[in-house]
Amino acid sequence: MSFRARITLLVAVVVGLAVAVMALASLQATRAQVYGELDRALAQVARVADNGATVRPGPGTSPGPGPGGMGGALPGMLRVSDAVVVQVHGPDGGVRLVSGAATVPVDEGVVASAVSGTVTTFTSEVAGMPVRGLARPVLGDSALVVAADASEQQRVLRALLVRFWVIGLMVAGAAAVAGWFAAGRLVAPLARLTSAAEHVSATGNLE
Repeated sequence: MSFRARITLLVAVVVGLAVAVMALASLQATRAQVYGELDRALAQVARVADNGATVRPGPGTSPGPGPGGMGGALPGMLRVSDAVVVQVHGPDGGVRLVSGAATVPVDEGVVASAVSGTVTTFTSEVAGMPVRGLARPVLGDSALVVAADASEQQRVLRALLVRFWVIGLMVAGAAAVAGWFAAGRLVAPLARLTSAAEHVSATGNLE
């Protein structure tokens, strides 16, 4: 590989790495902001559901019985919306669905963390659909889980990732072109010196 090509490759790699680091930092910041908004909304829903006894029940409110004998344990728990899953994980492992079409699978570690008093966010999947959830303690020995569809958040992050890839490749390509021309100007005196040395070697003419 020629010296000019090496300089061009070095410039492209350095610029590409710099763009990649900036893109990764931007993506992480955007992810935190996007999911942060959803987490705050889930926390608000969890407070409403947990304080259902103090809220006037609306149409369709139905605490209803549930597995594990939790039907009468949470008489004020409200049905929020079909789009939002609200479920209670009892101490015996039973899951009571309060709101939503189907229960969301939750890792045992998340439930245990919530029962111990730590509000925990998590991601899961239901029928191939990404779900963002929040678990918090309720009644001391149970966990209240609130979850919602996170497809829009993932779509935004995927689109942003593709955009970063495209921009990164364009910037790296532009840097390579600029590096090629800059390297040409840099090695031009060396090329002339090499040509002169070869001429002297061949002819013995020092002029």
